[in-house]
Amino acid sequence: MKNLYSTYLKPSTILLLALLLQGCSDYLDINTNPDSPSDSQVTEEVLLPGILSGFSYELVGGYFARTSSLWTAQVAVTGESRGLSTLVLQDTDVNNSWEFSLYTSVLKNAKLLEQKAEINENIGYAGLAKVIQAYALSIIADFWDAAPWSQAFDPSIGKPSFDSQEDLYLAIDTLLEDGITELVGAMESSETIEGDILYGGDLLKWREMAYALRARYAMRLVYAKGQGQADLAIGYVEKSFSSNDGNASFVFEDKESANNPWVQWEDKWTDVFINKFMVELMESNQDPRLSAYALQQTDGNIVGGENGTVIQLNGTSQVSIRTAVGALNANTYFVENDSSVNWFSFDELMFIAAEGYLFKGDYGNAELFMKRGVRANLEKIASQGVLTFDDSDIDDYLNSIIFPTTFEAGQKMIIEQKYIAGFLQIEPYNDYRRTGYPEVPLPVTAFNNQIPERFPYPTNPILNNTENVPDVNYVTDKVWWNQK
Repeated sequence: MKNLYSTYLKPSTILLLALLLQGCSDYLDINTNPDSPSDSQVTEEVLLPGILSGFSYELVGGYFARTSSLWTAQVAVTGESRGLSTLVLQDTDVNNSWEFSLYTSVLKNAKLLEQKAEINENIGYAGLAKVIQAYALSIIADFWDAAPWSQAFDPSIGKPSFDSQEDLYLAIDTLLEDGITELVGAMESSETIEGDILYGGDLLKWREMAYALRARYAMRLVYAKGQGQADLAIGYVEKSFSSNDGNASFVFEDKESANNPWVQWEDKWTDVFINKFMVELMESNQDPRLSAYALQQTDGNIVGGENGTVIQLNGTSQVSIRTAVGALNANTYFVENDSSVNWFSFDELMFIAAEGYLFKGDYGNAELFMKRGVRANLEKIASQGVLTFDDSDIDDYLNSIIFPTTFEAGQKMIIEQKYIAGFLQIEPYNDYRRTGYPEVPLPVTAFNNQIPERFPYPTNPILNNTENVPDVNYVTDKVWWNQK
């Protein structure tokens, strides 16, 4: 092969380039890439917005929420082939969610945020980082059970061990407890937080959300660790937010590639319909929220679809107005460009308290807090401008709900109300596995005979960490906390 320099560049040209490069080096310092910020430039306020937006898009509103909504029959997509809507999931399907969305995009960067904050003695940022890590780690634990954590970010360990789900939950609670301590310290020192596009730097709300998460996870473990978890959950609820003003809702932008993840999924892949099961459940209770969740047909009815079937676009109600046929109501609540996704909301907190009191045999408070949850959800929807409720409308609806007098019937009602309020969110799948409610149907065409109990492990650990990755059947093998 001929020398490229001698073939294409004359000596005079080489000399000219050398002089130009020397001049550029003196002027720009070409050893520094202006498009690649130095470590000192990547400050806490630079890291935080990307972590929050990635968490909101990929975790709260992305693949995990879609799976939950399909598997618990909240929504439906057309088709009879093997896939997520017909209960089929392969290791390759979860690669990006495991490796990039969770470990790289959120956990690695949140760990970096924590380290930088500790070096710089910015304990508020450190507290936020720990709350974020706890939340993300819970998603890993809930969907996969055992997973790398204690050795996950040690660069000297190429094949990290898989910590048990029980150990992961211990780590989650420690992160939240330590995060709360640091958030309190930051508030006492009046530390300022920049780049917080979730709560606007309001550390009190972050502390309250940390307690809300502790309440959620305490109740998650009630069958694994005993009814004392109910007392813990109620105690954490009392330290968390007291109204919808505390809701952690991440608002997306009305522009391409920055809009709501459900909108992007629908734009790129498929139409999203409300599920027939969801419609029938809500109609049986004359639930006014139904018209906020789906679009009416031209005859005024809301018609649900079923997974595992071919769904007709012009005869089934969608959850977005983007491609809907014959829509009468111009909903703007869930699936518009700038619709928010919920990290945590006050209504969920009330349902957690309701179930906690039910476990304690306090049916009066169980009913009281369940109805507070329904009220909070109705008020949240009304605040979005989708439905109009006044206090008397809400009172009439709540008075129509008769709370049961037995534990199982009471738990069923609480979880069904929580399921309705948690439309398009992750928690309904966790609650379904933990309690068995609501009693969701299988898709019409289903390639497994039950709703899967977890996610399969992704390709990379299966191939490259064989000695540590658990051998599980994702359809039938329950996660540790699922012990009812």
